[in-house]
Formats: sequence, structure tokens, C-alpha cells
Amino acid sequence: NERRERVEDDVDGWLDEQLMAHAFTEHPYRWPTIGWMEDIRALALPDIRAFYRTWYAPNNATIIAVGDFDDEQLRELIAKYYGHIEPAQLPAVAPIVEPEQARERIVRAPKPIATDRLLVGYKAPGQDDPDWAALEIVSTLLAGCPSARLYRRLVIESEAASSVDAQLTPFRDPSLLRLAVTTARGHDADEIIATIDREIASLVEQPPSAAEVEKAKALAETDFWSALVDVDGKAEALGHYETALGDFRRLSVIAERLTQVTADDVARVVKTYLLPTKRTIVIAEPEADGAEDDEEDSED
Repeated sequence: NERRERVEDDVDGWLDEQLMAHAFTEHPYRWPTIGWMEDIRALALPDIRAFYRTWYAPNNATIIAVGDFDDEQLRELIAKYYGHIEPAQLPAVAPIVEPEQARERIVRAPKPIATDRLLVGYKAPGQDDPDWAALEIVSTLLAGCPSARLYRRLVIESEAASSVDAQLTPFRDPSLLRLAVTTARGHDADEIIATIDREIASLVEQPPSAAEVEKAKALAETDFWSALVDVDGKAEALGHYETALGDFRRLSVIAERLTQVTADDVARVVKTYLLPTKRTIVIAEPEADGAEDDEEDSED
């Protein structure tokens, strides 16, 4: 039911899943967390139990505690409720390096929607790479607010899109800088892609001014620290940096890197990463009248 609700019956969920599946050919990022429907149906109960007993173990878990508590009392409670659980024998996991992408990948499929929707993913470094912070500022420059370059061009000036969003995935291993666009009536995905290419080229040919970069940095830093305002946000962030990057103190390192990004850094990372040959595009198009429900996806 969860898969049907979030993917099978949700166009945005389908776009997200297809982008990862086609952008990665070797790395496990290509597999959806919830699994493909055929894999879910093929699972046997002994396999589920074996997976749970192997990976859901104390020596593969991180406990994050945030708030007003007594440290010694907390340790006693953890020992009381978790101490009796035996550790598991964790299999060695070899690092998987995704091969260099050498050509653009495009996937199109008909969906029950009124206008085109597209998701564009450019290969980007992992979160602990120094270039990650510069690309975070690039994503803000493109679509971080109504005055951002791509958002302004597509939504306000040309009215070719009803929504534009940019996200740099905060993953340990190299992943994607994603652009999500919903087109307005009378416009299509190819027009949007051409505009994206022009705006990205302009970031190199006419780098943003120091003032524009400072504004983007202020927005990015505000978003970064706003996520830590409440207890849940603090716990989520500390848990993320501890489990994904190996040390919760990387949080302050990433924050410091955001403050140091310059206009030259922006132009450099755009030239390095935001290339057509390093991107994957997934397009959902309105179904033609009489289209078959089971029509398969097509890849250009």
C-alpha cells in the first residue's frame, strides 16, 4: 500500500524513483528504499527476518538524545532497554564507485497529468566534499527564492512554468543536484530544458555579483540553521552527520564552508558539474487521448 500511494499513484514519486534508477548504473542509490514492486512481492518471511536481525542491531544503530536530561540517567535507561539485545555480525560492505557518466540520459513516459513535469539531475559530489557547499549556493541562486535566476525566468518573466525547485541531495556518496519543474499550459519540457541550459551558461559567462552571492549565502545559511531551531531538527541533523558523514561535528564544518563560497567558486563548480553529459532527465508528459494504461517508459 505504501508503495502504491507514494510511487505508483503519485507522479512526483514516480519521477523521483525513475531519476535515481536511470542516473545510477552501479551505486545502490539506483534502488528505491521501499523496493521495486516485484521484489516486495517476491520477499519471503525468513528473508525479512534475517535482514532485520542482521542490520537492526545495537552495533549498527545510533542513539541521538537532545533536550534537558540527566546524562547518567539516560545511560541507565539505554542499558535497561537496549543492553540485552545481542550485537549482530555485520557483513563487510565494499565501497561502490559509480562510473563516470559520459552522455545525457532522457526518459519520457505518459502520465495522467495536465502539463509536462520534469526532474533533471546533475551528478554532484557527496556532502563532505568541499565543492558541495558551492553547489548548494548554486541551487539557491537558481531557485532558492522568487528572485532567483531560473525561478524568475520560468515562473515570473516567461510564465512557462508554474513551479521550479532546486535541491542538492545531502548524501555521503556522490549524488545529484536536482531541478524539478512543472510546466504551464502551452509550454513543454523541451522549452524548459533550453531555458535551464541558458541560465546555467549565464552563471559561467556572467558570474553572479558579490551581492547576489551574498544574498544566496544568507538564504542558504538561514535554511541551514532554521532546521535546527527545535529539538526534532537538532536530533535529525546530529543523527544525519553522525551516521552519514561519520561525525556529528561535520555539521559545523558544512556551515562554515557555506560562509566561504565566492562568485569564482560558483562559476567553477557550474563549469565542472552542471554539464549536459553529466545529467539525467525524466519527463512525465500528459497522456494522449486513448493512451494505454500499461504503456512502457521510453528512453532517448
